[in-house]
Amino acid sequence: NCLSESTMAVRLALSAVHRARAPAIRALPRAAAATAASPARGCRGLVVAAAAGQQSWRRWAALSVAATGIIATAPSGALEPGAAREDLPQYTREEIAQHRTPDTRIWVSYRDGVYDVTEFVQNHPGGDKILLAAGGAVEPFWALYAAHKTPHVFEILEGLRIGTVAAADRGKLPPVADPYIYEPDRADLEVQALVQKPFNAQMLNQSANEFLTPTDQFFVRNHHPVPVVDADAHQLHMIVGGGEVAAFNLTELFEKFPVYDVVATVQCSGNRRSELAGCKGLQWTVGGISTARWTGVRLRDVLASIGITEPVDGHYVTFEGLDVDMTGEAYSASITLAEALDPKNDFIIANSMGGEPLTRDHGYPLRIILPGFVGARTVKWLARIRVGPEQARSFFYQKDYKIIPRGETFESFDSDKVQPVMRASLTSAITLPRPGDAVPADATSLTVHGWAYCGAAVVDRVEVSLDNGQTWHVAHLTRAPADLAGARPDRPNAWVLWTADVELPTSRPLTIVCRAYDQAGNVQPQTREEVWNLRGIMNNSWHTITIQ
Repeated sequence: NCLSESTMAVRLALSAVHRARAPAIRALPRAAAATAASPARGCRGLVVAAAAGQQSWRRWAALSVAATGIIATAPSGALEPGAAREDLPQYTREEIAQHRTPDTRIWVSYRDGVYDVTEFVQNHPGGDKILLAAGGAVEPFWALYAAHKTPHVFEILEGLRIGTVAAADRGKLPPVADPYIYEPDRADLEVQALVQKPFNAQMLNQSANEFLTPTDQFFVRNHHPVPVVDADAHQLHMIVGGGEVAAFNLTELFEKFPVYDVVATVQCSGNRRSELAGCKGLQWTVGGISTARWTGVRLRDVLASIGITEPVDGHYVTFEGLDVDMTGEAYSASITLAEALDPKNDFIIANSMGGEPLTRDHGYPLRIILPGFVGARTVKWLARIRVGPEQARSFFYQKDYKIIPRGETFESFDSDKVQPVMRASLTSAITLPRPGDAVPADATSLTVHGWAYCGAAVVDRVEVSLDNGQTWHVAHLTRAPADLAGARPDRPNAWVLWTADVELPTSRPLTIVCRAYDQAGNVQPQTREEVWNLRGIMNNSWHTITIQ
């Protein structure tokens, strides 16, 4: 999927002209011309991006490699990312610090490497937060977001390499403090960790055999280091129109208002991302979902206590947590005021899950629970509730968790024109057998297990197919037990579990497919292509596995 040779030559030349502002690399136009004249040499740089044609931010990195003659080809032998390279120009820390804006070019360093990220800034999946490192080192910021330290990211970074830190300045940066030194002890968790910093882990398939997920098996989605909270001193601040109107400590909150149980499913909007090739983000399979009995006070009761009882068009309720990003901006999310006040929505400010206090990973001491909404809106470590016309400022609300459709790129997509994802879409998944499991060749039947969930309407039925959708078997559904406190099977608060007993054909390997319907008549889309988006969120296509 390489660009045409002529188009590539133009782009290489433009890139080289921009980079030629750096005194040490003024010869780059000649390097670009040579590259353009030799298509084989140019395509060598594009090999970096061949596996992800839609991801233009990777293509930019590859173009940078192709555009810079001496920079394009690393010395023979494997080098660690950021390692000193004597074949490149050397820059002092003082010189690097002079490159902080597009006019001067934006440079950063990693270890002993120097990188020009000017073009990459607009394509950065994390938005303009990369500018915080402009003219300096990225290590302090990568300490907060350790997910950067992957071969994929290093590949992009080295494609932007322009030089090496001067020998006299190497090793002189102060050590970077680890923002994760106060993380909770997770030794007893029975989950599959996807990344440690920030900690993210998915539920194991077998954990879906129980309607309520045990807390130590509940999936974890953290965006920042887990804050250390003194529950005795903690207060929930209520802010209307920019001014604080009330503050409740935990004792006041749970003595002043009635306490309710709500059985609710929480699902990461990136659940099942791993099925969508070429998407950015953690590779969740089917375990970014869990269900618990939450205990707390109703959101609308707390709002009524400060005089908020009627919806106002264009007004929102914003939840802010105590976890913060590198700029000090709190994680936050908003819903409409009308949604917050709707009695059909069982929204609670929870301090308990499974009859026990919230654990630190799950928001101790307070968390908002919004049944039916994607997990990104269920803010943990809740500290402030704001009511007014302004929406949440958090990057994860304003920029992330938005569907970037096929054909768009990170640099072309205007996130301000698209609303954040809110309600969980209708979806289902097979949990047992697992992909690749072997079934005895003489087996004549099999029980397939799974879950189904929808945040907008109650799941009506689930079907299983062994012939790619030619024929279907209706599964048996298990809803919340009638005697389970807080369960509302008549509302789309929680998942259903299902089983299907099917007769096995003799041929192997065998593909198993499931799909769900809701009571509004909706059905899951069939193909992954229908739901593919650059961020890989809200994948609700038919779930497919292959067994041996």
